Amino acid sequence: MPRILGIDYGTKRIGLALSDDQMNMAFPAETVPNNWEDFKEKLLEIIEIEEISQIVLGLPTGLQGQETESTKKARKFGQKIEREFKLPVIFENEMFSTAEVLKQKSAPKNMVDASAAALILENYLTRLKNINN
Repeated sequence: MPRILGIDYGTKRIGLALSDDQMNMAFPAETVPNNWEDFKEKLLEIIEIEEISQIVLGLPTGLQGQETESTKKARKFGQKIEREFKLPVIFENEMFSTAEVLKQKSAPKNMVDASAAALILENYLTRLKNINN
C-alpha cells in the first residue's frame, strides 16, 4: 500500500519520515546530509521500496506566517523534487517542529531532523483526517 514521505528540509541536513500504510501515523526514518546527488539516490530508493504516493515538505515561515529566505529555499527544493520524481509535493507549515522535538528531548541527536519530519507529517495526516470527517 502506498505511503506518504515527510521531509524536514534544512541547509545542512534533511530529515525523512514515513507514514504507516493506513496513513494514520508518522514515524521518523532517517536523516541525510543536504547534498542533492546523494539525496536524490536515497529518495529514489525510498520511493520504490515504500511505494511513496506523495511527499509532505515542511515549509518554514516567519512568526507572522510571512515568506522568508528559508521559505523560498524550501519551495525551490519542493519544485525540484516534483520535477525529478513526478510526485506531488504538499507544503505543510513546520513552525517550531525542530524546536518542539528538542524541547521534548524525544529523539537522539542523530534523529532530531527525522523526528521533526515525522511531526510535520503527523500534522498533515491529522489535518487530512479532520477534512475527511
